[in-house]
Amino acid sequence: MKICFFMDSINTLGGAQKCTITLANELVQEHYDVSIICTVKTPEKEKVYHEVDKRINLKLITWHSTINSLLNAWTKLFIYLNNNTNIIKNNKKLLYYIYYKKNKRKIEELQKYININNFDCVIGVGAIHTMILSLLEKPKNSKFIGWQHSTTDRYFRMKNQFLWHQDVIFKEALNKLDEYVVLTDYDKKKIKEYFDKDVVKISNPSSFICDNINSERKKIILAVGRYRKVKGYDMLIKAFAIFNKTNKAYILRIVGDGPEKENLQNLINQLELNEYVELTGISNNVMDEYLKADFFVLSSINEGFGIVLIEAMQCGLPIVTYNLPCVHEILIDECSYIVEYMNIDKLADAMQRMANNPEKENMRKICKNQADKFKVENIIKEWRKIL
Repeated sequence: MKICFFMDSINTLGGAQKCTITLANELVQEHYDVSIICTVKTPEKEKVYHEVDKRINLKLITWHSTINSLLNAWTKLFIYLNNNTNIIKNNKKLLYYIYYKKNKRKIEELQKYININNFDCVIGVGAIHTMILSLLEKPKNSKFIGWQHSTTDRYFRMKNQFLWHQDVIFKEALNKLDEYVVLTDYDKKKIKEYFDKDVVKISNPSSFICDNINSERKKIILAVGRYRKVKGYDMLIKAFAIFNKTNKAYILRIVGDGPEKENLQNLINQLELNEYVELTGISNNVMDEYLKADFFVLSSINEGFGIVLIEAMQCGLPIVTYNLPCVHEILIDECSYIVEYMNIDKLADAMQRMANNPEKENMRKICKNQADKFKVENIIKEWRKIL
């Protein structure tokens, strides 16, 4: 069976990239013929964050060009209008063009590649690539599947995010796709509510398996992810500042990189936490980071699934997190503290309780068992049903 993933880049730190590569590698192991079409070129010197099986066929279609950008610069005005007004949100023809159809030559190139390779199934990874996929003419005996990688609310109800004011054309896209995959029951319910469409829920797989959680733990509170506003690291640092007043033995390590690094460092300086908070940059061995830490904190404003929660539990880390819809489908009470959304004081209090919890060693075993439910061999069974 020939499977193709259609996405932006495989070499960024995003959860969509990590989960796609995990799934693609597993399909190859099961003797599927797997290809990945990327629309973003990876510079030769850019670090490759995910190990891609050599049997996977990689195809680059460079989607953006200077000439095309200049010719279609006028569309930015209409995108601005759509982001900030209701003037064009129901104009299907204009919406399709300003967001997706303006790159006609590349759509034709994509169509030709899919036709020539006669894929049994093509999977659009994320919002934009799902929408582009829905514009293509589907070859005979082929399936087109959309794969959502954030919350439905963020896709459609958060201003300027993903498919903001594009409901009318997304509903058409849903009817053109054979299947549409979301990450949680919450999102499945929301798609039904917004678009009156039944879709498929498949959780994201764990990106690795940890065989031994009995490592030497240090007084480290860990967070992992890109330094972006949506990750709420400013709130985490402020919560840690409260925690730090009575817990000088602990340090906070935030593993990742991104555009908010300078702002976060300024906040650390302002709160005089340089001795206690580390912005580590990107780790070459994130499993080692998990195995050194005492517990894990997720401070995100929004998460589609929170693959880092599974990674952390896989390495025996109890969780402190804000009350996000996805966490209830990943965590159980015995291995986590879930606190009021965006409440910094309650986040700090939960960190205090976790640091002092005498049952943490027992919690580590429970965490590991819970994470094992998301092993890729379990998740792949759900995918086989729709491929």
